Amino acid sequence: MEIAISESARRWGYLKWKKKQGEEMEIFLKGRKEVRLIFNGADHGIKRVDWQYRRISIGYRWTRMIPEQKKIFKISLQNGALYVECQ
Repeated sequence: MEIAISESARRWGYLKWKKKQGEEMEIFLKGRKEVRLIFNGADHGIKRVDWQYRRISIGYRWTRMIPEQKKIFKISLQNGALYVECQ
């Protein structure tokens, strides 16, 4: 699944999805309240899924390091962990 990297997501350190992707994300994450996050190969541990604001915290130190030419988070669910790669 692919999610666009918004400027606010980059600045504040979140994986954020749009309202129209909400149902797709709920099916994708199977309604979980928490998920283990692997961001660009680094294990960030268990993160809370904020369904109200449609986001998962990555940490602003990590997202601010993403080069400007990277515009998409590519996410996948493997062995119960959420893998996030920048493209």
